[in-house]
Order: sequence, then C-alpha cells, then structure tokens
Amino acid sequence: MVDTDRIKALKERSKKTIKKRNLRPIILALIIIIIFGMLFIVLSTVLKPQQQNIVVPNLEQIKNNAKKAINEMFKPYPNDPMKNVFLGKIDAATSEGEIKSIINEAQKYIQNKNRLENAKKLAIEQIKNSYGSLLEYSDKAKKAINEINLATSIDEINKILNSLNENIEEDKKEIVDNIILKSLYFGDKYYYVKAVEDNQTIERFLDRNNLIKFKNTLDYKTLKNLIIQPVSEFKKVALEVSAKQCGDLPVSNSVIAIYNTKGNLVTYALVDSSYVVLSNINYGESKSASENVNTPVDQYSTSQSSNVNYNLNNLPGVLQATVIGKLDYYKIKQMFGEFGYKLNKLSKETQIFDDKMNYLLILLVPDDGLSKLLKENKNNLVITVQQNIK
Repeated sequence: MVDTDRIKALKERSKKTIKKRNLRPIILALIIIIIFGMLFIVLSTVLKPQQQNIVVPNLEQIKNNAKKAINEMFKPYPNDPMKNVFLGKIDAATSEGEIKSIINEAQKYIQNKNRLENAKKLAIEQIKNSYGSLLEYSDKAKKAINEINLATSIDEINKILNSLNENIEEDKKEIVDNIILKSLYFGDKYYYVKAVEDNQTIERFLDRNNLIKFKNTLDYKTLKNLIIQPVSEFKKVALEVSAKQCGDLPVSNSVIAIYNTKGNLVTYALVDSSYVVLSNINYGESKSASENVNTPVDQYSTSQSSNVNYNLNNLPGVLQATVIGKLDYYKIKQMFGEFGYKLNKLSKETQIFDDKMNYLLILLVPDDGLSKLLKENKNNLVITVQQNIK
C-alpha cells in the first residue's frame, strides 16, 4: 500500500529545498552589489583628489603653450595692444575649447594685420617710386605716407592713394619748377639748356628770364629730364681751326654749333675769346709810269716802274715788344684793333678769302659735349655761328 502521508511529507520537504536554492543567487548578487558599491565609494573618495591634481596642471600647461603661440604670432608687431588683450583672454579661460577659440581669433587678427601691413608697404613703395628723388620736397607725399601708416583698412589706404594720384603730376611739376627757380636765384646770367620734346632734342643758350619762360611751356615729363648748366660751370677748351672750317671769325659770346664731316652735331659751345693766328704778314706791290713828249723838233717817251713790298715779320714779337713798352700800346692797338672783324668785312666786300688763315678759338663747352668734342679729329670739324647772347 502506498503511504500517502509519507509522500505528502516528501513533497513538502522538496518545496522547502527548492525555495532555499532559489534564494542563494539573489543573496549572492546582493552581496556583490553591496561590495562593489562600497568599493566605488572608497575609490571615488581616494581618486578624487588625484583627478583634481591631474586636470588643473593640464589646463595651466595649455594656457602656457597658448601664450607662447600668441607671443610668436605677434613677434612682427611687439607693440600691438591686441597682444595683451589675447593674453588676458587666455588667463581668464576655463577650458581647453575656450583657449582654442582664442588662438583662432588671434590667428585671424594676425592674418588681417599682415594683409594690411603688406598693403601699406606696397602703397608707400608706389609713392616713393613715383616721386623718386623729389619725395623729400613734397609735403603732399609725406602727408600721404603718414596717413597710410595710420590707416586701419585696405580701403582707407586705397582712398589715400587715389587722392594723391589725382594731382601727383602737378605736384611733381611744381617741385621741379621750384628747384629750377632756386638754382637761378644766385646763378649765372646765361645757361645751357637741353630738353627732349616730342622726341626732338632741343639745345640752346638762354638768359635767366628766357629760361623761366621756356620752362613754363614744358610738361612734367619734359621738365623732369631738363638739363640746365650755368655757363660758369663749362669746361674751357682751346681749338685751332682753319678759316675754311669756320668762315668768319666768331666773336666773344657767340654761340656756335660744331659738326663733324658726316653732318652730325658734336656739341654747342660758347666762344669765350677768338684770335687770328699770324706769324708774318707779307704784302707786295708794283707800280709803273710812262710819259710821251711830242714837240715840233723832237719826239720822245719815258717810262718808270717801281716795286713796293710790305713785310711785317714776327708779328707776335710786335705784341710782346708793345707789352714791355718798346712800342706805343695805343698806336699798335689802333693799327691792329679788331683785325679779324676788319678782315672778315673786307673779305666780304672784295670777295677775296684767305684760306690759309687759322683761328684759335677759346670755347666754353657743356659737360655732355666735351667728351664728344675730344673724340673728333679737329680737321674734320665744321663750325657755324648760331647766335650772339650779348
């Protein structure tokens, strides 16, 4: 027989065993959770000061590196007030992201600053190149350069440049005018002037008044290349030429043009003094006379001839003898005064030309013509008189 009571008892025991086994994992899990919770609390308490010690030095290091970067960026502009502004912002930053943002802002500022400074540099160079040596005389150009240095934008720089360029040619012409006028205040009465106008070279001798009138007709391009040399600065050169090369003897203060046999202009020059070169003067003359006599008784004729020679030897000796008082100075001067002028005049009136005559010319030659004159063979020169500036 089956014992029902026993079976019931086994079932009850079995249920209790199952319940005990189901509670173990739960209890174990609770214990583990409690242990890990306690460990977390302990570790948090222990590690918190360490974490604080690590984070704070990292932010300070980032700030120091950022300041170094700012100082490096501002090396070309050590006195720029924005440098201290960016350094102050970094000191006040509370995060790495904020510091990065400040660095980016500083980089953009420096980029704009560089563009502005380059624009200033180019604009100032443009002004200097345009004015050249005239820059020191231009108040307008100096003012524009100062304004450009103070400009805060590229647009402002362009406005300054455009304003200057509107009147730059007039400004430079006025400067050159003033320089020329100053050079004439205490200068010579006469000047050698050389200019290139409409691709043609103009060379002439002018007195002060005519020079001022002439320069007023020139534009800036011609005026800036104008060459003006006072006659007192000319080089003095002695040139002996034959009468065939010169024609009439040029007188003092005559402006002459000297050409070569190819027809090329060598130089213009001013005659300081001129001389006829003579050593001896020889002149011969013959005379003849005849007479016929007719009478009722007789018839006869007579004739007579004579030769007259004029010799003046050692003419330079006559001058030297006069100088030392052996001959009368005023009589010699009266006899030979204006010998060349009288010779030219008589030659024209008689159409008789002495091609054996030589002239000694003492010339005043401008600087740019002297070297060209010295290169030429004096026997191949042709001289023409242009004007007399007396």
